[in-house]
Amino acid sequence: MADVKQQARDKSRELFRQGIVEAAQRVFIDKGFAGARMADIATEAGLATGTLYNYFRSKEAIFAAMMTVIGEEFLGEMTAQLDELTSPLQRIFGCVEIGARFTIDNHAIYRVFHELGPESNHPPEIAERHQQLEGRYRQMLHDTVRQAQAAGEVRDDLEPEALMMVIAMALNGVLDAIFAAGATVDREAVLDVFNKVLSKGIEP
Repeated sequence: MADVKQQARDKSRELFRQGIVEAAQRVFIDKGFAGARMADIATEAGLATGTLYNYFRSKEAIFAAMMTVIGEEFLGEMTAQLDELTSPLQRIFGCVEIGARFTIDNHAIYRVFHELGPESNHPPEIAERHQQLEGRYRQMLHDTVRQAQAAGEVRDDLEPEALMMVIAMALNGVLDAIFAAGATVDREAVLDVFNKVLSKGIEP
């Protein structure tokens, strides 16, 4: 019985934390990372500021938790969609397409993340969480590249780790350029060109 009660308390606490994270996301989008205060997040979540500190020690910790929620949603969505594609080459382009569209759909929080500047300037808990999530995405892309090479769908003279990094970094650069250009750029056209250039470069 005690275990059941503890599980119920743990579940209630986790749901409460999720509500705080959702409130914090709205505050970060509205005020930016630098402008957001714990008091603002507490108000948005309907809490006293002191109560908020019972769940998170800082806004950095809340931001890291928010990154986990968004990152797990992204990786789960990517895994589900990639499982529907039959060839490794299709899955490479799936990694690009899903990654680009998820980032565009979550542009507001992507902007807040970039407000933090170079990763060397990120608070430790945020940098660690980003490295974990980015590492899982890149591992997924790396494994897919190796599978495509084994299937003869991608040139075998391209080192898999290097190719994965080029794809990931090039996509990040394209997305940064799309966001910087705003409404003046045709996002669909840019992503289409990116995929065509990638196809010409990696296919045998």
